[in-house]
Amino acid sequence: MFDFEHRVSRLDAITTLNVLPASQRPRISSFHGIKDLCNRILESQLTVVVPHEKLASHRQTTEPDVLYELLSKRYLALSGLPTPPSSVLDLDGCPGSVEQKLSIASSWIHSFAIPRVFKTQQGMSSVGTFIIRTESEREELVRSLSAVLLRNTLHSVNACNAHLYPSSLISQEMIKRESPCFATSFFVHRNGNCTFLGACWQEMSESNAWLGARIRYSDQDKLKHRLWRTICQISNFLRGKGYYGPAGADIILEDARKRSSPRPWIIDLDVRITGSLSLGFLRGHFSDRRGLDEACVTQRFKFRLNRNAFCTIFAAEIQAGRMVIVAWFDDLASTFSWGTLVLGGEDSMGLDCLMGRVKALAMWK
Repeated sequence: MFDFEHRVSRLDAITTLNVLPASQRPRISSFHGIKDLCNRILESQLTVVVPHEKLASHRQTTEPDVLYELLSKRYLALSGLPTPPSSVLDLDGCPGSVEQKLSIASSWIHSFAIPRVFKTQQGMSSVGTFIIRTESEREELVRSLSAVLLRNTLHSVNACNAHLYPSSLISQEMIKRESPCFATSFFVHRNGNCTFLGACWQEMSESNAWLGARIRYSDQDKLKHRLWRTICQISNFLRGKGYYGPAGADIILEDARKRSSPRPWIIDLDVRITGSLSLGFLRGHFSDRRGLDEACVTQRFKFRLNRNAFCTIFAAEIQAGRMVIVAWFDDLASTFSWGTLVLGGEDSMGLDCLMGRVKALAMWK
């Protein structure tokens, strides 16, 4: 379902999805906001990616409060799953004014030795996660929380949402930087079983922003073997809370090069469709039928090209199945376009070459 107000947006979505076989093509419905959606699907059951208070009274596959908790960084830290050693500060349970709570948060952040990882409850795709290595980064974190991030959340806490601990802060030990981190995707079945879909390397910016994910299909059987026990732990945990459906987890394997059985640490749970989910499903398209062992899903690129012009430039790659447009929006008001792509290559060099050509057309401001 797409909440698209403008006709051009609906046409962009239809054009993107029409490349799928009819049997796999989702039916698109458009609504004028959440109120319109609720009025028109009174008897339907919703599957929600992120809990929304305006949908709370509507029937959902997972109870809103349960889904919020499963997406909560606080809840993960206290879950009993193998996470890095963590500390939690529950500001919603502290007496005092907003200013007093901000002061408590500042003192708490300064009480830890660095390097350290700090997280807020609000955020996804690495938003709300702060890797602190220097004192200047620590001071900037405190300033950001006090000026906007934490201050706004504290002002929004009330009797209806305080039980969800929206203002909590989490502090975690930083795992060795050379330890590999895998973005896993899997499916939790209603009977408690799970299906492994893929394990990717995430691409992050220097500021820890998500830039995409990359997969090597020839490594998947080996990675499944190394990660399977932890994925089953997560799946059993989620099913025990009443959740079933697509999910993902970011798992670090500490000392992976030195130990026959490296220690897994779960650093994030994505109880939803993950950004890298499509890469697992495209194994047949890229690896089995075209011999392309590596693939990546990109960040959302901004182009000074419309869709037709972009497709003309990369017509050979699209025809050969090396490039798949998974989302596109032509902004007629600004003449810019936004696109998310999946790219494939025989190896890292081939994939990097194609990615370089795409980045050369992208706008970075």
